[in-house]
Amino acid sequence: MTFSCNKYGERDTEKCELTVKLIGSLRAAIGEGIIKVRISKPPITVTEFLKLLVKEYESLTIILDERGKLKPSFLLFINNVDYALLGGGNATLKCGDIIAIIPVVHGG
Repeated sequence: MTFSCNKYGERDTEKCELTVKLIGSLRAAIGEGIIKVRISKPPITVTEFLKLLVKEYESLTIILDERGKLKPSFLLFINNVDYALLGGGNATLKCGDIIAIIPVVHGG
């Protein structure tokens, strides 16, 4: 599935595509493992992007805390690099980036 929007959440037709890979329960939550997202006016921060993603897919609200930050029970990688190493929520996404969101499974 593909959706297009700018960093303000407005639908847009400019083509700057990001690929989002959803793993495990996140894949099950929306019924797809890969989403193509078109953004305009890149770069966009991870925090801005996650808010747009959750706005489009309400079942993904489980990934964000009350402040709009990624919960510690999820990992996020940008082009196979932990986003925390790239600046966390302030890390910027650009055209062609691949974002993977992975739930952390705990046992006990």
